[in-house]
Amino acid sequence: AQVKALRARLGVGPEDPMVVMAGMIMDWKGQHVLIQAVPSVLAVHPRARFVLIGEAPPGRDDYLRALQQQVNEMGLADAVHFAGYQDDVPLFMQAADAVVHGSVSPEPFGRVVIEAMAMGTPILATDIGAPPEIIRDGETGFLVAPGQPMALAEVLNRVLGDTDLRTRMGRAAMEEVARKYSVQRHAGLIQAVFDELLTPDFSLNLYLG
Repeated sequence: AQVKALRARLGVGPEDPMVVMAGMIMDWKGQHVLIQAVPSVLAVHPRARFVLIGEAPPGRDDYLRALQQQVNEMGLADAVHFAGYQDDVPLFMQAADAVVHGSVSPEPFGRVVIEAMAMGTPILATDIGAPPEIIRDGETGFLVAPGQPMALAEVLNRVLGDTDLRTRMGRAAMEEVARKYSVQRHAGLIQAVFDELLTPDFSLNLYLG
């Protein structure tokens, strides 16, 4: 019921493909790469909708404004929704058909990747930093080259067009998270979050993406 309500609130129909990207709105997070991929996805899935969750760090919203201008100039305002800060990101992920992690610089810890996997939603992540250590490519998620919108679009089109793939991958991802990030490993997980918080780039994060 919550998922249906969320999709309705976003104007996403029950059968419309929904793609979510969560994280601070900063250029190294790669939101522009997803936006560049959108036309190629719409060509195959014209009802697809893309939800970008997160906000710019205080006083650093030039990139956000550039993204919004990019969306308008490309005529994508109906397909791309800037949702701002949300405190129920896992629900957005659960409502989505795919989650994108698009960082173009390596991240030490893939919280978004693990959250998407835990929600049973296929994750498409760049193959740098933490994601290759977390995802088994083609089994628990997909790894794509950073900064390559056409490669991202190709994998998105495959995922959005294959219900069985999404179900199978979601189940495998949930099992992987339960196995690898169980209570026994929880202390290490918390330590990784604190390490990330102490990294200057992350100190402004209201949502760790």
